[in-house]
Amino acid sequence: MKSHLREATLANSAPVLVGMSAFPLSLGAIQHLCFAPLQLTCNRAVAPLAGFSAVAAAGLVSTCVYVRLRSWQGHKDDLFEEHAWIVPTTVALSCGTFKLLGGRFRSGLPSHLLHP
Repeated sequence: MKSHLREATLANSAPVLVGMSAFPLSLGAIQHLCFAPLQLTCNRAVAPLAGFSAVAAAGLVSTCVYVRLRSWQGHKDDLFEEHAWIVPTTVALSCGTFKLLGGRFRSGLPSHLLHP
């Protein structure tokens, strides 16, 4: 009984951990691959909107990674195909959690192009 519970816990925690690590990785990729070439820094007027978009996109990426890993494990979690509400809910929860934990959307952009 204990070994079955331990295996189930490990199997369920792997997609959660990978999804959690996908958020900062995708946020960093957006910062270096999108904002740096466009020369958007945190002192621009559009910085909060660009940061909001980056956090929303990173939240969607982490949710997609979680759902795909669960489907590879054999779970029938086709959230994006069956429910139209999952995208706005994911964006709202990602941005809300980011803000509640003290994040500033402006800080998602490079502070300076010479030292990103």
